[in-house]
Amino acid sequence: MKSALKLPIPELEKLYYIEVKCSPPIHVGDTGKGVLNIIPINGGRFEGPKMSGEVLNIGADWNTIQSDLIGKVNTRYVLKTDDGAIISLATDVLHKYPRNFTLKLSPENL
Repeated sequence: MKSALKLPIPELEKLYYIEVKCSPPIHVGDTGKGVLNIIPINGGRFEGPKMSGEVLNIGADWNTIQSDLIGKVNTRYVLKTDDGAIISLATDVLHKYPRNFTLKLSPENL
C-alpha cells in the first residue's frame, strides 16, 4: 500500500490593501445568462508590506446577475508597482446578492 502524500497546511499572506476608483456602471441589460453591468475601473492605489503602487486606468468589473440572484463577478485590471513592474490581475467569483442590491443596479436606478 502506498503512503498518502502529505501536503503542507496552506497559509495566507497579505500582499496589499487596494482601493480602486470606478466610473458609474454601464447597464448592458439581459444577455440571456443574466443582467450584465460593466463597472469601469479607472485608477486607484495599493499598499502592502512587500509592494505598493497604482491601479492603472484600464480594466473593468463585468458583473452578471442571474435571476436566482447569483452574481458572476469577473474583473480584469492592471497594477503598476512603485518600482515599475506591471501586474495583470484577474478575478472570477460567484456571489449571492441580496434583493435590494439587484434593485440598485436596475436600469431605472442607474
